[in-house]
Amino acid sequence: MSATDGKKSTLAFDLSLFYFCAYGASGALIPFLPLVLSDRGFGAQAISTVMIVAPIGHLLVPPLWGMLADHFEARLGLLRLATLGGAAGTLALYPAHSLTQALAAMVLYCVFRTPIFPLVDATSVASLGEQRGRYARIRVWGSIGFALFATLAGHLGGSSRAQLLFFGSAGLQLLSTVATLRFVAGQPQPKRSLLPELFGFLTTGPMPLLLIGTAVYYGAHSTYDIYFGLHLRAAGHGDGFVGLALGLGVLAEVLVMFAAPRLLDRFDPYWFLVGAGGVAALRWSLLAFVTGAPLLLLLQPLHGITFGAWFVALVKLIQDRAPARLRTSVQAVIMASLGLGTILGYGAGGPAYELGGGALVFGAAGVASGLAVVIYGLAFRSSRRQSPAA
Repeated sequence: MSATDGKKSTLAFDLSLFYFCAYGASGALIPFLPLVLSDRGFGAQAISTVMIVAPIGHLLVPPLWGMLADHFEARLGLLRLATLGGAAGTLALYPAHSLTQALAAMVLYCVFRTPIFPLVDATSVASLGEQRGRYARIRVWGSIGFALFATLAGHLGGSSRAQLLFFGSAGLQLLSTVATLRFVAGQPQPKRSLLPELFGFLTTGPMPLLLIGTAVYYGAHSTYDIYFGLHLRAAGHGDGFVGLALGLGVLAEVLVMFAAPRLLDRFDPYWFLVGAGGVAALRWSLLAFVTGAPLLLLLQPLHGITFGAWFVALVKLIQDRAPARLRTSVQAVIMASLGLGTILGYGAGGPAYELGGGALVFGAAGVASGLAVVIYGLAFRSSRRQSPAA
């Protein structure tokens, strides 16, 4: 093996380890956080109030961090700061038993945690250079980590062992910081004004429709994060089954991500966005009425399409077509559109769940996914009139 090949292998390993630990930290905590809050006496509306801090963070924080990273060429330093701060925020959630304490801890968590993934996605693509097609097979280790630790947390008791969830998640985030120590910063770019170029890119061609479609799509998908576990618990299923179902869904996501690079090389990513929206409309509509264990498990592999294929296609679309010096910022703005969608999903989901349970929440999500198909289709048509960015 040549020295160059060795460096590429080391880079791929370090990136894969980062994704494994960072997403594993989410898998160990986020699916069970609503259940932990429920066990601490929080009602559905209070849980929604706490959890909605995360999408507000996704809306406001990543664009700021992304612009700072691009302007000061500080992507790597900010990534390390974010992982350390995310671990601190996770630990702050552990002793929070009142609504005020939980809200304050979630703010700290989100200030540092929400910028991590746009920062590392842009770092990965920039580091891989001409081998950026390998991104999906590196990112898939995040899905593996999420599935592994979500399943493990469920098996170990999930919400009944809060100390394990919070300290385990924080430990994984610290390990992700260690994984960045051999990351290499990109080449310096010529200093130019960033905001006018960014604004121009985001307001022309298909980008406005892409941002709106992504907000609508993820508004539907975000209901899965909070209300899937509550829906299963209301149907009489325990934490172990919740972890198993989540793990099965992410296993399908892993398999799709392994296959995605070849397919994305052959088809426009917009086809994946439109197709994922159609599958999501079917998935959520069926989930609204399904409560039996066998059927619930049969629906879970659709997660490979509704998140796995959709997310990889969205990242490829941005990283291929955004100007190189704007990639972190544009990726962060896309994450902000996810945050906006999640605010809508979380905010409307709480009252909807109290009014009609999981049937109403996921039925509405199916309708929203159908709307996203239409918007993505319009964005696809607009993209045909615009050549890819240089």
